[in-house]
Amino acid sequence: MSEHQPPRFFDGGGYEKMMGRWSLVAGARFLEFLQPDQESSWLDVGCGNGAFSELLFKQARASRVDGIDPSDGLLETARTRLDGYPAVMTQGDAQSLPYVDNQFDASVMALVINFIPDPAKAVAEMARVTKPGGSVSSYIWDIEGGGFTMEPIRAALKPFGVDAAVTGPEKATCAYMENLWQTLGLRDIESTRIEVPLNYKNFDDFWESNTGIPNSVANAVKKLADSDVAKLKKNLMETLTSADADSISYMAAVNAVKGRVAG
Repeated sequence: MSEHQPPRFFDGGGYEKMMGRWSLVAGARFLEFLQPDQESSWLDVGCGNGAFSELLFKQARASRVDGIDPSDGLLETARTRLDGYPAVMTQGDAQSLPYVDNQFDASVMALVINFIPDPAKAVAEMARVTKPGGSVSSYIWDIEGGGFTMEPIRAALKPFGVDAAVTGPEKATCAYMENLWQTLGLRDIESTRIEVPLNYKNFDDFWESNTGIPNSVANAVKKLADSDVAKLKKNLMETLTSADADSISYMAAVNAVKGRVAG
């Protein structure tokens, strides 16, 4: 059996529909947990299309946000999204950050840690570039706890004998992140699980959002025959929709951790 390969995202608009909007919902609740200082300088590691970076300006009143991501396509969308804000979006590797020591008031990794080959390197780099006493934090979908946004499709695929593997579920637990923060010498560590409501206007919105661009679930669906895809969608419609409403709503969840740089 071949090893699961994490998806690579290039389409900023498609990613916005699939995940960016939920990054905003999850991010808003995460910031309530984080309770960050206002007017701070931030590093957004794995900034993607800039959804959470924008939230840092709107909700945390960031004085500046530097974002870093490996994808040119997502960064192009991020730069357009953040036009007019004091933000700089850079292509680069989370495990080797191109910033000087003690540069930022806070650093954050939003919906990213499970994609990074060596999270310890990335978090150590975040701590390095964050000022003493500054915040280092992360949140990620609770994959093992059923909190992933696409969990309804993953569950519905199982009777068809198809496993929609998600990258790095073991890295997406509070226990893993807490241990990592402790190992790297961060202080005042706290973690929590945060429920996140997802609302789609109808089934087509739900289906197209989750399967419209390449990702682990969309790739799993492609393994099915057309007739089985039709059965899968019928099963999901019966499970997720009600007789008196076209909209689809259910709860996802993220695991979150925060700590401070010693000093």
